[in-house]
Amino acid sequence: MSADQIGFWDRVADRYAARPVRDVAAYEAMLAEVAARLQPGDKVLEIGCGTGSTALRLGPQVGLWLATDLSPEMHRIACAKPGCAQVQFRQTAAEARHAEAPFDVICAFHILHLVPDAAATLAALFGQLKPGGGSSCRKPGVWPICRSG
Repeated sequence: MSADQIGFWDRVADRYAARPVRDVAAYEAMLAEVAARLQPGDKVLEIGCGTGSTALRLGPQVGLWLATDLSPEMHRIACAKPGCAQVQFRQTAAEARHAEAPFDVICAFHILHLVPDAAATLAALFGQLKPGGGSSCRKPGVWPICRSG
């Protein structure tokens, strides 16, 4: 993500956090679809977590949910929300390596169109996925939610 894009998300973070979800039914369906594929001991990496709402909704049912975002303001808002022991927030790039790897599941919801090189980001992410692990990306035409193994 470019400095201009980071600046944009920093400027709109408070407004973004305050606005309601546009399509509550679709959001709840997405949460249910992902939740159905998670297992209690899973280690999950989410890139582009924004204000952390999805992480805080799904994180309590797994062993670890590491939610990342590059925007300092999005990270600040996520960290200020009441959380749970399984959810950790980190300000970092989407393609960053994490000591917690390998992950059972990697989630990228509405973020891949914002990274400068989606192929390189995906390669970096898949390098942190356990063999037989799953990916969950939400962007029309990218991938369905899947879990192999």
